[in-house]
Amino acid sequence: MKTKPKIIIFSTAFFPLIGGAEVALKEITGRLKNRFDFCIVTARLRKNLPPKDIFDGIKIVRIGWGNEWDKWFLLLAGPWAGRKILKEKNNSSKIIWGMDLSQGSLAASFLKIFYPKIPFLFTLQYGENEERLKTGRGGMIGNALEFILKMADRTTVISSYLANIALKYGAKGKIEIISNGVDTEKFKNKKTEEKYNKTKIIITTSRLVKKNGVDVLIRAIEEVKKEFPDIKCEIIGGGPEESYLKKLAEETGVKKEIEFLGTIPHEKIPDFLKKADIFARPSRSEGMGNSFVEAMATGLPVIGTPVGGITDIIEDGKTGLFMRLNDYKDLSKKILLLLKDKKLKEILIHNGRITAEKKFSWGDIAEKFGSLFINESQTGKIKIVIATGVFPPDIGGPATYSKILADEFPAYGIQTEVVNFGEFKKMPKFFRHLAYARRIFSAALNSEIIFAQDPVSAGLPAAIVSLVLRRKLFLKIVGDYAWEQGVQRFGVKESLDDFYKRDYGWQVELLRKMEKWVAGRVAKVITPSKYLKKIVAQWGINPDKIFVVHNSFENKRTKISGEEARNKLGVNGKIIVSVGRLVPWKGFADLIEIMSDLEKEKADLKLVIIGDGPEGKNLRSEAKRLNLKDKVLFMGVVPQEKVYDFLLAGDVFVLNSSYEGLSHTLLEALSAGIPVIATDVGGNPEVIDDGKDGILVPYGRKDVLKESILRVLNDKELKQKFARNASSKLEKFFRSDMMEKTKNVLLKT
Repeated sequence: MKTKPKIIIFSTAFFPLIGGAEVALKEITGRLKNRFDFCIVTARLRKNLPPKDIFDGIKIVRIGWGNEWDKWFLLLAGPWAGRKILKEKNNSSKIIWGMDLSQGSLAASFLKIFYPKIPFLFTLQYGENEERLKTGRGGMIGNALEFILKMADRTTVISSYLANIALKYGAKGKIEIISNGVDTEKFKNKKTEEKYNKTKIIITTSRLVKKNGVDVLIRAIEEVKKEFPDIKCEIIGGGPEESYLKKLAEETGVKKEIEFLGTIPHEKIPDFLKKADIFARPSRSEGMGNSFVEAMATGLPVIGTPVGGITDIIEDGKTGLFMRLNDYKDLSKKILLLLKDKKLKEILIHNGRITAEKKFSWGDIAEKFGSLFINESQTGKIKIVIATGVFPPDIGGPATYSKILADEFPAYGIQTEVVNFGEFKKMPKFFRHLAYARRIFSAALNSEIIFAQDPVSAGLPAAIVSLVLRRKLFLKIVGDYAWEQGVQRFGVKESLDDFYKRDYGWQVELLRKMEKWVAGRVAKVITPSKYLKKIVAQWGINPDKIFVVHNSFENKRTKISGEEARNKLGVNGKIIVSVGRLVPWKGFADLIEIMSDLEKEKADLKLVIIGDGPEGKNLRSEAKRLNLKDKVLFMGVVPQEKVYDFLLAGDVFVLNSSYEGLSHTLLEALSAGIPVIATDVGGNPEVIDDGKDGILVPYGRKDVLKESILRVLNDKELKQKFARNASSKLEKFFRSDMMEKTKNVLLKT
């Protein structure tokens, strides 16, 4: 027999303590208990409530000693109680459900940290105004909401107003509006005759707090009394403003007309509503306003304010009346209008009943949650943090690759969150790394996997976070960070192939140890080429943990002619294009030196260099020294679309690197149909077949590079041959193939 899915509900309070959230839980669980195994974790709050209980067939675990501090203790003890429940082996699937913005949902969020695979559903029913979110408890209420929404896989809200709040505070998962409901049969007033009592009863059901505006109602009754001396107002509910409101009633001369009924059991409220004539609640803020729906179901005309979720319930003049916020005189006018205009009252009663029955039936609402529970328990979605050093609009392989993953993974059932170190580059060095690690930590709280795009700048903080949170760590390696930094900063002259044949200073050795430590603790390593797999294996990593997944290319850009691209960019003459970070191993200095000879043979020749980096200043100075200022054009960082335009406009693309993992720009160039010349190093031979779809030259042989450039510029047939063969070469690098292989590496154990 298949077991029922387990739903662990975290709510700060539950029956016999009641409010809108507690009523919602009672109604939903009561209707779905035969299909789901519910367990409610809540604060005890009263000594007469047992720590473990059964309520209407629902298990209850109460945390604490029976006092008001239990709701805070719930934050600590609630997740541990939840872990114990989750470890039970008798359920096929499990869901964590946090009810409302409260300590209960925070406890559920903490539990989610330990169980990122288990779906976490959050229901927002917050009734206070937005200012309270910003400033309440020193801003902590808003911070708590941001954290809960970040952790939630799915958020439900009870009104469109709260849907906007959830979006504003950073909800990550899908937001669905599922209102609270009413037991329409229980509230239905089967007596349809008009009440002819001389005394007219205005009623409100409300906690006696400032946001519910009961003070406005009391002042309005003072005005109504002037025309209807026999008016009576019943106030159901208790709260911290009770003594103030009683004093206000006395001061305004309506003490006899106002009856404070206190807190009444929810099941008895319909009896009071059925005897009343008008329901009024001048709320200053409202998440939804369940009391309005209950009154409408009973057959009362309702008056409210156009704030929060009330606008989802009342359609002014059709299902109820709106009053101006905080305007007791306007409220009194609306009450008097309904007392005098029988026809309007009947219209509001009729339409209100239909609205309550069609839109706010607990049966329908419970079914929506039932479908939601089933969908969430069956999705099997995986969450991955992509930790990268660069991201578009920055250029470079890791930036392009990270963007592809972020765009494509959702179609494979994988949710992603990108954490880009580039966002913190303007901060001081030490603090930028701290901020980056903190962002990775935050993103990894509700993710199962961290996928770092380099072994040190992204990989080191990612590895530390994975240790702390016990998350799986995967690593994409497109180069040797220790070697790159050694070349740029610490005087390393050797090529990457010779880098491991000798020792260097402590700075380089430290970097080596860091990247080896990170790579040594990952679940798997992905490299874009066989060449890099060989390099990483030299770090002492088991080759069985290293997987080669070629970078992909899928050109979705509109391809224009070379002439159109030239006109668009405003360039002319013969053009050599080179793209990459301005670092020593990219060989831009040699390319500029070659230009000094090439421009003597091709007067209209220009070299366009796209990219930026630490060598930029030196390269510009060298071009100026060689009188090539107008011949070598430094474009800096440009959008990917513009890079492609330059490739279309160019006559030859040159990649003069001393090493490459697997260049995405080579794939871009092949797609654009521009002839390609690249060095025969690293992963380049895995992309270019020499003489078939491009030319490979030895690194450092400036004479060979120069001859190859002239050959391409002078041989139109060769250019056409390369373009024809390049299109078939790209089939090896289809994006769907890369995505499928990457998914398998990350998800298959």
